Amino acid sequence: MPRVALFVTCVVDAFAPDAGVATVKLLRAAGRTVEVPDGQTCCGQPAANAGFAADAARVAATTLEALDGALVAGAEAVVVPSGSCTTMIRRFWADLFRQVGDSERAERALAVAAHTFELTEWLAGPAAGALPALVHPPVDPRREPRPPDPAATGDGSRRDVHDGSGDQGGRSSDPDGGRGGEPTSVAWHRGCHLHRELGVTDAPGDLLASVPGCRVVDWPDEERCCGFGGSFSVKLPEVAEAMADQKLASLPRSDDGTPVEIVSTDASCLLHLRARAEATGVPVRVRHVAEVAAAALPPPA
Repeated sequence: MPRVALFVTCVVDAFAPDAGVATVKLLRAAGRTVEVPDGQTCCGQPAANAGFAADAARVAATTLEALDGALVAGAEAVVVPSGSCTTMIRRFWADLFRQVGDSERAERALAVAAHTFELTEWLAGPAAGALPALVHPPVDPRREPRPPDPAATGDGSRRDVHDGSGDQGGRSSDPDGGRGGEPTSVAWHRGCHLHRELGVTDAPGDLLASVPGCRVVDWPDEERCCGFGGSFSVKLPEVAEAMADQKLASLPRSDDGTPVEIVSTDASCLLHLRARAEATGVPVRVRHVAEVAAAALPPPA
């Protein structure tokens, strides 16, 4: 069976392990054996963004050794459940190693970059057609009903998502033709790195569209940065918080006044948005796109 190497990422490992588990389920469902190479740590992006090139290269070198070793040993690709970390590997690793005078690792970084893909990009590209047909997700017993938002006026000051309404899509009582399960409407957050640096625009939405009962609603601010930006949110927290609050303020709402669920490819963006939602009392659920898709995998034969 073909094998892929999974680069878990720091944020998924520390804060979003469910996204990592879901990624493994999707990779296995696509007919791949999943290897998590020993020795991987961080891609080095936080230190690199802060201007500490030598420190970033030292951290990135350990992950380079792990991923390069997996590819040399026969893995067909490195798959990453993050557009941000994929961008660091694909776009900036080689330059980082050149900057510190490590030409040998720079060349190896280019070789690894050529075989590294963000999860939805890989499913839509090298592994196109490998996933089985997804089914209507079962009801999630952990999903608590969200209380109505008292700030939702229903007078047009907040964007509503109406059942079956025109081009806004929205939540339907049973959008899958009566087959049961958990219909859901989601708002898509386009992470900056995946969208702007890698130019991956359609793959995440196509994966969500393949989930029966999942409807992506129109969100005018879906391309707006969430404000996280790694070290940016540490250096300029007031700006980062304001950016997230502005994005959340435009989130579409369902008929009961609650915001629709936010889905993205990047756990770091979701971590920031969830924190601001909790701080400002916005009752919104966030999930990694891998979790949405993995929940719709058919049961094992």
